[in-house]
Amino acid sequence: MSLRAPSSLRGRAEMSALLDGVRYFQLGYVTRDIERAKTLYAERYGVRQFFHFSTGQFAPPGATGPFSEIALAYKNGVQIELIQPAPGAEGIYLDALRADGGVALHHLGYLIDTAEALSSLTQSFKNQNIPVPVENISPAGLSLIYADTRADTGLFSEFVCLGEGGRAFFDNVPQN
Repeated sequence: MSLRAPSSLRGRAEMSALLDGVRYFQLGYVTRDIERAKTLYAERYGVRQFFHFSTGQFAPPGATGPFSEIALAYKNGVQIELIQPAPGAEGIYLDALRADGGVALHHLGYLIDTAEALSSLTQSFKNQNIPVPVENISPAGLSLIYADTRADTGLFSEFVCLGEGGRAFFDNVPQN
């Protein structure tokens, strides 16, 4: 008996190569109630300290939003990201949001070493007709993309390249 790749993977011989040179570091969750999610993680999973911020803190002066709320923490070497998308601007998070306001896994996060590698990876996804709905390339030191890998994994994949500013930003994230 021969084993055959699922039809969703056939023709994607490069998929394993897409993860070459990246390091898994994050579980990204979405919720409609970030305070409730933080309480859940504190009481049930021992993640008591978060670095909580609004994306509005990084918006250009005069930007009116809407803005999302994000809380970051580390537990056992893995970064936990809780995202409460701005109402009406749920975008790529909408399908994962639970009607009851609970927490749902949305993406796996990977670190990538250089801006050039991130650019190359982005093009590789596009060449394979894997959508890249979010590209945030920042000279401030935290660039990222989201690839829509749901057909292959059931989740989005986020790829983050940290420059000096990004590493300083992540230094604010508490270890639990």
